[in-house]
Amino acid sequence: MKPAFFFKPHQHKGKAFLEALMAASYKKTRIVAKADFVLLDFLYSGLFSGVHGSGRLRREAALAIELGKPIFLYPHWCSPWLPHDLEVDPVACAAFFVHSAGYAKVLEMIGYPTPTEVVGWSYTDVRPFSPFAGEKPRVLFAPLHPVGGTLPQVERDINEHTFRTLVSLRQAGELASLTVRFYGDMGTNGIQRHQEVHYRQALLSGTTKDMDEADVVVSSGTYAHMAVALGKPTVMMGQDIRPHNSPRGGGQLAWVRNWELYRDFTRYPHSIEMGTSPSVAAATIRRACETNAAVEEWKASHIGEPFDPAYFVQRLESYL
Repeated sequence: MKPAFFFKPHQHKGKAFLEALMAASYKKTRIVAKADFVLLDFLYSGLFSGVHGSGRLRREAALAIELGKPIFLYPHWCSPWLPHDLEVDPVACAAFFVHSAGYAKVLEMIGYPTPTEVVGWSYTDVRPFSPFAGEKPRVLFAPLHPVGGTLPQVERDINEHTFRTLVSLRQAGELASLTVRFYGDMGTNGIQRHQEVHYRQALLSGTTKDMDEADVVVSSGTYAHMAVALGKPTVMMGQDIRPHNSPRGGGQLAWVRNWELYRDFTRYPHSIEMGTSPSVAAATIRRACETNAAVEEWKASHIGEPFDPAYFVQRLESYL
């Protein structure tokens, strides 16, 4: 009989890992004490909210450690600095199953104590780049989204700046259309209603329907990584902002500790920042529509190959 495992889901992020284990006849249990191992996306509660300072072990993690259950990690986010570069004294787990060699390299740069296993990109398919050869692209803008109903001012600022910049390009006839895909309250996102813009309310479900209908995606974080993985011309935003948590409930803003070590390594080639003018943004979008060796290199490092369910299970079993 295959071992039983406890799984803590986060949105769609762990779906591929769960499905791989179930397909291999592992049994899921809701009780940590009955599990042979535990699969989590991170260890410490309060890191994102800032409520508990440097964080405290999540209940499931603390119980697993107390009972001597192996803990395995899957990616909570598209990049490893959140939450792991917020942790002050991270506990070593059995293994961390990561998307790409670049993800693993950043964890090595920050001295993360858990062994890494590269098992492939699990959030979407991985497709070849599809250049846009038309005259004017349909642009989809997905701003940084609020968490718990709040958005740090530094993220609201880049959302507002990018929105105004894209609206000016639409008004100047540079874009065929502009659609804003937003999550939560529009005002909290730092965007407003405008007659030149289409709006779509988003769910954090992993769906890619909106980007499938666009020629260029302007975004950040997980959504931008998904667009790159799917071969969409992509422009990222806010890469000059030091990564941080998303404080809420009275929590404090906390910045990652080792950004200088990996900032240049993780930077995507096409970006809109606070100082980006509309003319520079237009040129950046045009470049993003073309095949680019730097983008392909970044994609190979930070997206990598598609998720391999059998290899994931094989590597996990090597630790049991």
